[in-house]
Amino acid sequence: MFFPRMITFAASAATTPTGGVRFAAVAYSGGLIPALGAVIDLGTTRIANRAPVLMAGDSENVVGVVETAINDGRTLRLSGVLFSDIDAVAAEIAAKARRGTPWAMAIAVSEATEATIPAGKVATLNGREFPGPLLVLSGGLVRAASVAAIGDDPDAKLHVFAAGAPFAREIRGALVADAERRAAEVAATRGVWR
Repeated sequence: MFFPRMITFAASAATTPTGGVRFAAVAYSGGLIPALGAVIDLGTTRIANRAPVLMAGDSENVVGVVETAINDGRTLRLSGVLFSDIDAVAAEIAAKARRGTPWAMAIAVSEATEATIPAGKVATLNGREFPGPLLVLSGGLVRAASVAAIGDDPDAKLHVFAAGAPFAREIRGALVADAERRAAEVAATRGVWR
């Protein structure tokens, strides 16, 4: 049985960001990733402690850090900070978000086991049914998140909050309540292949 997980990553006072802008994102919607013909099994997916946020998947261009991850078995939601106070690219992301740019978020998953669902079979994952042929990625580790203009998951979205504004506790509370509600729906179906 899958239980929703909300993970808040601890940081020492020396590494806690004091500036920058906050973000919240649906990093993976739990659906089909069309470019890969794959679905990530969220029920078996782990998240690295304080994963870096990259610009367009470039590991040399860290623009923020993930502080909280919520995996409810249907979606993966992340929140954290973009280093807009010390990084020009992060500042540009925030400025363009204020002008209406619809940023996407993607995740980098490693260590996943691949399984192929053949044509004619159906996999029930993340509270949904997916007909084969399909690639299922299970047991992976989310090592990083990435800001992009266009993401692999068409339903993954990034929301950037105004600089200096407190991160809305209501948003975090709503995410947790939604995760708990949806986990009850997912418990009966996660990981069933017919």
